[in-house]
Amino acid sequence: VQTCALPILKFVPRDAERMVITAMAKSPSGKLLAVAEKHCLEEGSSQITIMSLASFTGKGQQGKEVTLKVLTPRKGLDIVGLAFTPDAKHLISLSAMPDSTLTYWKWEQEKAVSSHDIQLPVTRLKVNPKNHNVMSISGPHYLRTWEYNSNDSQLTEHPSVFALKTEKSVNVVDHTWVLDQFLCAITEDGHAHIFEDMEHLQDVDIREIGRAHV
Repeated sequence: VQTCALPILKFVPRDAERMVITAMAKSPSGKLLAVAEKHCLEEGSSQITIMSLASFTGKGQQGKEVTLKVLTPRKGLDIVGLAFTPDAKHLISLSAMPDSTLTYWKWEQEKAVSSHDIQLPVTRLKVNPKNHNVMSISGPHYLRTWEYNSNDSQLTEHPSVFALKTEKSVNVVDHTWVLDQFLCAITEDGHAHIFEDMEHLQDVDIREIGRAHV
């Protein structure tokens, strides 16, 4: 972890001999860090540690103040994606195949309030910066939003933001939210797809732009 205020590089306190980091995420406020790790010696066992980033620049760097909570995913889940909600009250995790489990956590209570197995090779997870109940997930031939309903504690998948035929033909390698309004997805064929309110606004051929400026 490198702080912006001070030119100091500090290492995350952890058991490097027995644990392997599989995912990390910083809260939008910059105050929290979530670190997912799997045990090298215990197959199928993993944990998510919530840390205070403020502690890295104070006395907490040598004490217990660094670790705030430790979450325990269901056995057999290796976490490959993490994201805090905008208010940092919840954490969302995504596990690797074969289950590709999406889990919505109340991390301060160390409680998983909802989970759903996607069972597709999805690789990227982001949270809608305007709505902490909505998350976007992408991977090969997949880009969709999911929504958490606090009334019944259920996670619901929304239809593809692409036309269904298009979704099946593209390999989405990454995506992000831009200016808190636009969803931008990058596909393996060198295209950037821009969405607003889940409407497909623009398809930009990045390679063509690059060739035009050579």
